[in-house]
Amino acid sequence: MTVKEMSQLFNVSEETVKRSIRDTYPDKMQNGKRTVLTKDEAILIGENIRKKGYIQPTQNVQLPTQNEQVDRIDRIENMLNKLISVIATQVETTNKLLESTNQKQLEIIQDYYTIKGYASKLKVQLVYSEALKLGREAAKMSREKGIEIQKIPDANYDFVNSYHVSVLEEIFRI
Repeated sequence: MTVKEMSQLFNVSEETVKRSIRDTYPDKMQNGKRTVLTKDEAILIGENIRKKGYIQPTQNVQLPTQNEQVDRIDRIENMLNKLISVIATQVETTNKLLESTNQKQLEIIQDYYTIKGYASKLKVQLVYSEALKLGREAAKMSREKGIEIQKIPDANYDFVNSYHVSVLEEIFRI
């Protein structure tokens, strides 16, 4: 590394770099010849210039002290302890909910089924024509009783009708 490069790097004058080189490596400086230093030599020159106070930090950088590092570790430990307690509380709450759910044994109540869906629930096999006939009867009975007929999406037929359980119970008794 040359004197000029070092002066630009350290943000000091070339004369300051030359003076430091003369102090540290007196045999390197020769009048009229270009002085080139190795990386390690340049680092040592930079340290010497810094020690003499010619190089100032470009920002207000402070290295953490041992106490600051311990304080930081303590803060991290406190945060971890709080996080662990929150997680433990959530686990307890979840376990209580699961216990109460298991005791009550939630039952899924469904009010509307398609013809094929209700037949499947009863474990009855239907061919297409039977399902069509039962669907017409369920639609007629639903209209007579004023019970809503719901449409639900179907992979084969886009949408199919679903009927209330009370109507389907009567239809499948016949």
